[in-house]
Order: sequence, then C-alpha cells, then structure tokens
Amino acid sequence: MTIHQKSITRAHATITRAKSNGAATFCSGIGQFDTHKNDGQDYTGITGKDIAALVQAPPNVDKDKARWFIPSDYLAHDAREHDAQRTHGRFYWLPLDVDDNDLSRQDVSDAVAAVTGGARFLMYSSRSAKPDNRKWRALVPLKTPIEGLDYYDTVAAFNDLLADASAGVLIADRALQRPGQLIYLPNKGDFYESEIAKGALLDLAVSHPIIKRRDETRRQRAEADAKAREWKNWKARQPASDNSNIVDAFNAANTVADLLARYGYARAGQSQDYRSPMQQSGS
Repeated sequence: MTIHQKSITRAHATITRAKSNGAATFCSGIGQFDTHKNDGQDYTGITGKDIAALVQAPPNVDKDKARWFIPSDYLAHDAREHDAQRTHGRFYWLPLDVDDNDLSRQDVSDAVAAVTGGARFLMYSSRSAKPDNRKWRALVPLKTPIEGLDYYDTVAAFNDLLADASAGVLIADRALQRPGQLIYLPNKGDFYESEIAKGALLDLAVSHPIIKRRDETRRQRAEADAKAREWKNWKARQPASDNSNIVDAFNAANTVADLLARYGYARAGQSQDYRSPMQQSGS
C-alpha cells in the first residue's frame, strides 16, 4: 500500500494528512500504549477499505496488539490529543460503541439504519463480547468530513437519536464523542458477528435529522448559558447576602455544578450537559 503524506499549513500549524491511492487514510496504531507524543513521529494510516477487510476477516490477538483508529485524517505526533484533533482533525466516520443490554445485531442494525436513513455502515462485535453478553461497534462513513470543532456535538446528536429510535434500549458509550478517543477495530473473541450494510455514504446536509438535533442542542445550551450569565449578573448587583438567611447562605456556598457532581451526575466533557446516575437512556 502506497502512502502519500501531505502537509498543509493552517493557522501556523503543520497539518499532516495522508492519502493511499487517492483515498483518505485515518490515524491508526497498535495497542493503547502506541503513542508518538514525545518522539515527534507521525502515526500510520489505515483506509476505509482496510477497515472493511478487517470486519470480514478479523484477527485474534491480545488487546495490547490490537489495532485501533481515530476517524480523522490528522496523523501528526499529537493526533491522540483531544485538543489537537478538535483543532486540526477532519472526521470521516460517525462511531458507535454499545456495551449494554445484550442487544442483537439486528437491534443495533435497525437503529443505525433508522437514524441514518439507510446509509452505508460497518458493524462488528467487540473483542470482549460473549454469546450471552453481546457488545457492538458500528462505523458510518460520511460523504463529506466534519471539522474537529463539530465532532463532539455531531456524534452526541447521533447517539441521542439512536436512543430515541430504540426507545432508550440502545445506550451508546459516550466516550467515543471525544475527538481523540481510540476506536478498536475488529478483533475476534469468544463471540464474533459482523455486518456491512450497503448504501450511499451518509450525507450530513443541513436538513439531516442528526444536524437538526445537533443544532437544537446547541441552541438550548446557548440559551441556558445566557440565562446563567443573566442570573450571575443579577446576583452581582444585589446587596451582600445576609447569612442569617439560610437560602442565601446555601447559594453562596454551593454551585449547581458542585451539587450535580456530589450526587453522582456525570458531566459530558467540558460541556454543561449532565447525565443522572439513574438515567437509562443514552441521551
């Protein structure tokens, strides 16, 4: 396989991308300790064709020898860093990781097809899957890549819609929303099933439900942030609180974020989104 490296200067940074026979290649490595952060070397690349071949004929190796990829064509030495991928990455896939509820391949396939409108996707069981505890990964290739700054919210919208389409039964692992998160490629364990669904590449046009959900979530977040700033400004204009008033004393000593963390709510990255510890759906 011939790999052609191409460097692009953007905002004073050298962006390392690669092509293999004209096809985009994506950041890849072997095992979780495969990192080039300190040695300055670029990562190797893997193509969509290579990934499809692994789905059809997976290896059977220990996890420390398992191949992973990041669905971005940014391959520089810092490509495993979330901030680097957020700034420089262009993402060609929407990923899905499902570990809960022992769903069948058909369950996951139906939900993905419903959300994407019958677009092409690859699906395979995880290395740790068992016949009575099925786990899945799915990869949806995109017609046009999305920028790193849009990746988190776009994958989050994809996961939200999958939860809706499955009535809350399909619970995605939200870690894959992070732009530098490793996605392990097919590696056969005790149980292995796969599917390559034919169809067109997913076109995330403005009117697509995934983009609509993403934009609506951003609108609600901006609205909540504006209300929080308004309250903060109002509070700053008030006279110093009388600590004999138990409500004022409590508000002065606590923030909403601190209280949510104290009671087990999980924050989604650096956003203002939280999930209840009692929540069953993935949204």
